[in-house]
Amino acid sequence: NQFDYTYACLRSIFENTGDINYEIIIADDCSNDLTKNICEVVKGIHVEKTQGQSYFLRNCNHAAKAAKGKYIVFLNNDGRLQEAGGILWKDGSAWNFGNGHNPAMPEYRYVKDVDYISGAAIMIRHDLWNELGGFDETFAPAYCEDSDLAFSVRKKGYRVVYQPLSVVVH
Repeated sequence: NQFDYTYACLRSIFENTGDINYEIIIADDCSNDLTKNICEVVKGIHVEKTQGQSYFLRNCNHAAKAAKGKYIVFLNNDGRLQEAGGILWKDGSAWNFGNGHNPAMPEYRYVKDVDYISGAAIMIRHDLWNELGGFDETFAPAYCEDSDLAFSVRKKGYRVVYQPLSVVVH
C-alpha cells in the first residue's frame, strides 16, 4: 500500500537520475490500494508480487532475486527521516543517531562508518548481497535484519558507511 509515497518516490527517481542506467523493482507485498495496478500508471518498472503477505524482510529477499544490476538499493516507503547511522551498544540495544533532529546540524553532515544503516534506505553490491544470502530470515518478519546485515558485511571485510548527501524521505 502507500501508493502516494511510492508514486512520489518513483517521480523523484525519474526526475533526478539523468542518464544513469537502472532498474526499478516494486516489491508489492499484497497491496490492496492503487499500488496493485502501478504498472498501469507508471511505465518502465518491474513489479514483484508476493503470493501471501511476507512483510519487510521476506518481501525484500523475494524482490531482490529479480534484480539484475551491480548494486541493489532498498527504499522503504512507510515512515519518516529517522537516522544518521545507527549505533549498537555493548548491551545489544540500538539507537538511531540523530532521530528527530535537524539533519543540517554539523554532527550529521559528514561521511562516516556506522554500526548499521536502517532498512529505510540501504545500498549494497549485488554480488555481496547474494554472497550473504540477503536478509537473514531468522529475523522475520522484521527488525534487526538491517543491523545483522551490517555485521555480516563487516565480517566479510567491508565497511558500512553513512552518506549524508543521500537524502531519502522514509
